[in-house]
Amino acid sequence: MMNDTKKLGYSGEDIASDYLLSKGYTILARNWRFKRLEVDIIASDHHKELVFIEVKTRQTTRYGDPESAVDLRKQTHMANAAHHYLELHDTDLPVRFDIITILKENNSLTVKHLESAFFPLIK
Repeated sequence: MMNDTKKLGYSGEDIASDYLLSKGYTILARNWRFKRLEVDIIASDHHKELVFIEVKTRQTTRYGDPESAVDLRKQTHMANAAHHYLELHDTDLPVRFDIITILKENNSLTVKHLESAFFPLIK
């Protein structure tokens, strides 16, 4: 049985996927995992860039904007997951990291797409 937080998260990922498809992106993977690392959505932006996307869904901004939850730790996890994805999949596309936020507040829905939201440190 899925709890309400997980349901909200999955519904946000559905909304984000639909949004990306409407913008011409190709969804390559959802909830892609490597060991304990995960990327919510991996997409191709018109076959020009490989995009690793973190989706944050909230019902309120009481504790800040949803994108503020993508801290340095989460960015590092995404970068490590992206590294493993690239090792397993042959591509010469440039990579970028985006955040999509979904705010479901007072019967309204706001989708915000932050392209190139962060640039992970290379170790």
